[in-house]
Amino acid sequence: MRKLLPLLLVCCLLLAAVPASAAADVCFIATNDSLEQLTNQPYFSGSTIYVPYTVFANFKIYNTYHQSSNTASLYTSSKQLYFDLNTGETYDGEGNYYNVTPISRGGVVYVPVDFICQQYGLSWSYIEGSEYGDVCRITDSGAHLTDAQFLTAAKQLMSSRYNAYTGNSSGTEDPITGIDITSDCVIYLSFVGLPSQKLLDTLSEYGVSAGFFLTADELRQEPETVRRIVGEGHSIGALCYSDPLGEYIEFRSLLLDAAHATTVLIASGDRLYDAACAKAAAENSLVFWDYDNDCIQSGSGLAYISLITAYLEYRPSRLDSRILCTDMTDANLPSVLSYLKDNSITARAPNEVDPPEYE
Repeated sequence: MRKLLPLLLVCCLLLAAVPASAAADVCFIATNDSLEQLTNQPYFSGSTIYVPYTVFANFKIYNTYHQSSNTASLYTSSKQLYFDLNTGETYDGEGNYYNVTPISRGGVVYVPVDFICQQYGLSWSYIEGSEYGDVCRITDSGAHLTDAQFLTAAKQLMSSRYNAYTGNSSGTEDPITGIDITSDCVIYLSFVGLPSQKLLDTLSEYGVSAGFFLTADELRQEPETVRRIVGEGHSIGALCYSDPLGEYIEFRSLLLDAAHATTVLIASGDRLYDAACAKAAAENSLVFWDYDNDCIQSGSGLAYISLITAYLEYRPSRLDSRILCTDMTDANLPSVLSYLKDNSITARAPNEVDPPEYE
């Protein structure tokens, strides 16, 4: 009996190393602030969490698989990793071998998430969720939400995908409950891309003014939409990239011709050009409009309303939302505006008086 006690103790310690919810029926994978589909979930082997090697493509870590040799690879311009599924060996482009074993499940290559994150400078966390499952979240500097904020923001989408995965089609999304926010809470709504007539109708219905940042090409494409934006009291600005001053000057001229209006607002079309746009604004008496709430989401737009409501729970004084105009934005915007109204949150359009100031 004495010989069995140390063995039992070791077994208990190994079990404790695995997250308490590791045996949950469902575990999502998230990359930065985006929730992945449940098609491929993490795999738990002892205390090691494996994920499909394809998820790292979201961080521009590319993958290949060679069926003839049953080997896979992950690579960037500076780091290559190779996985031999026959021998279980892992090695890099310089011939260094690692004590890491890849596995194959259902024809999909899985790799240890902790090892890959260390190799490519990423971070990861295991978030214990609710009745809709847990989340294995992989992040880099592009993540905006904390784990707690992300779990709150993704709750409805997790519910929807969990119900679809488990075959519970009768379930409906939980209603968003009100939060205790004082009436001086302000959210500045800015959209990028040409809005649909439905989106403009929704703003009009709720009596909300917003800002729209467009390129010169978009202004040429739909001058009638631009006239409606200006005519209904929304603000408008130039969406700029590598040549912010030149792009702004072109936009200003087209705006004057199309809607007899002018603007001093500019925004960056990509984080890569933030510094150039801010510098051009400072040197030319323009206003650079930044944001801290990303509802662009790699092209999906306002994919779920908690992308905004979760932020309001943690940052009640001011929120600057940047929203991509998409069909999903059209579908979810009414719920967001209703939420703002129910919780006495003021929505404003970007303007030259109250620009956001972020480092």
